[in-house]
Amino acid sequence: MKWLLGAMESKRLGLCNKSIFVVPNHIIEQFAAEFLQLYPSANIMVATKKDFATANRKKFCSRIATGDFDAVIIRTFAV
Repeated sequence: MKWLLGAMESKRLGLCNKSIFVVPNHIIEQFAAEFLQLYPSANIMVATKKDFATANRKKFCSRIATGDFDAVIIRTFAV
């Protein structure tokens, strides 16, 4: 989880606005839970399969760009 800590520290120092984490499909829920365990007040967005459906993709990407998220977590299938 060093990279998670590094990402949040970069945000705190103003070096980035938000971080995007790409994690394997089978651990996305675990990763999100551990993220919130380390940073309970963090505002994170976790992508679902529905977010990357053709009809929802533009809306989802615009939510990432305009939202005030500390981090965005997406699955590897979305890459």
